[in-house]
Amino acid sequence: MKQSLIDHFDIISTRISPTLLGPGAVRSVKKLCSLFPYDITGDFGFESRLGDPLPACDLSMQIRNGSEGGNILAGKSHVSSLSPTLLREPLWQKMGALFTAWSVPGGILAEKVDSFWLEFDHTDNSFN
Repeated sequence: MKQSLIDHFDIISTRISPTLLGPGAVRSVKKLCSLFPYDITGDFGFESRLGDPLPACDLSMQIRNGSEGGNILAGKSHVSSLSPTLLREPLWQKMGALFTAWSVPGGILAEKVDSFWLEFDHTDNSFN
């Protein structure tokens, strides 16, 4: 059974050159991926800093309007939920309110916003 975004990441991680994503960055991305359920998105990617001597990356994911990911972030999914670690954070509680508002049929967010991209910028200490 697939548990988290790590299940998606593991499929591609062995094919990523260590010059783009070093072992420390792989561990950091896996730790971040462990916080999100497998079905939060089908669209995620990486941004790598070419020419940087330290192989690091940023992680981004798209959440589409009406998707299971939107339901998860709004706390309305019957299948999955965010990690308890995230749910305790005030920032993620605010994100939940945003996604709850986005899920209201006929609301301005639901009518005008097709998707959100969430990006997690990696620094030496982030994702840890």
